[in-house]
Amino acid sequence: ECLQVLLNEELSDDEERYLRSIIAEAEGTDPVDTWMIQFKQTDSLSDLLILVQKLQSKEDWDNLCVYGEILFVRTRSADAAEQLVKALSNAQMTEKLVKFCKENSEILFQSKSMRLYYCWSLYHEGALLEARSEILKISDDRKDLNYRALQVNLGIDRKSTRLNSS
Repeated sequence: ECLQVLLNEELSDDEERYLRSIIAEAEGTDPVDTWMIQFKQTDSLSDLLILVQKLQSKEDWDNLCVYGEILFVRTRSADAAEQLVKALSNAQMTEKLVKFCKENSEILFQSKSMRLYYCWSLYHEGALLEARSEILKISDDRKDLNYRALQVNLGIDRKSTRLNSS
């Protein structure tokens, strides 16, 4: 009833879609399904952003890889790239992650976490020398457990690496 009152007051299409999604969610409909349908109908960036946000909060990594890539292609933003890299890593799509990072290296260097995901993916793909080379380019962060774990897995100790290169 309230929606109908608001519709009579000439809501924009975006406002109506948003309110309908809230109602659908309250009725027990999966909000991700609602936003997937919405995005497929409108193909709008605003609906894509909401869908990606919903997928992220649900940790639906496989779908986030698909829609996150669409978002990155449309925006070319570092945030979208980082979101996609995280999704690819969590979906264990390491080969695709490595390819993405190599094709978008200018964005890779804007984020330490993306570089770390890249190093881990190289490691998982068996490119140990390349992973070792790449991790040495990341500043030493002994507090970051993920960084330390990768160092241990690669058998790297910064001090011994520096001593050996001297």
